[in-house]
Amino acid sequence: MTDTPDEKQTTVASNNKYNNSNNNIPIEVPLDIAPPRDKQKDFVQDYYMMSSAMCCKVAGKVGIYIYTYLKWRKGMDKKYPGREKAYYPIPNTQSHDWGDIRRQRKNEAIQKMLKAELISVKKEKGKSTKVRLLIK
Repeated sequence: MTDTPDEKQTTVASNNKYNNSNNNIPIEVPLDIAPPRDKQKDFVQDYYMMSSAMCCKVAGKVGIYIYTYLKWRKGMDKKYPGREKAYYPIPNTQSHDWGDIRRQRKNEAIQKMLKAELISVKKEKGKSTKVRLLIK
């Protein structure tokens, strides 16, 4: 018994009918290369860098998380009339995606931002604290 196949019994890999052994065929594929981007056109709608920086200065990394989350929720509710001045709860579960943000740090940041008048707070007994942005 030999390892080499005989003439009658061929495998697909060794069959020249199905195997293209000429790998030097030039294939010309047009490449769509994007032009260099214009950095003056970089824009994120309804996200203001200086407002984010103020929240960072007042409450640190958690302040940026709160600002970003509130801007996102506000943007999602933009098409509903009457939701411009809505209050939103800040969830603990999503804050774990940002690193080690616990509810104590989140509440400390809310108090710091409230003292700096960046947000307003609505507290109800037995419910989550709801927050609204006062800045753009």
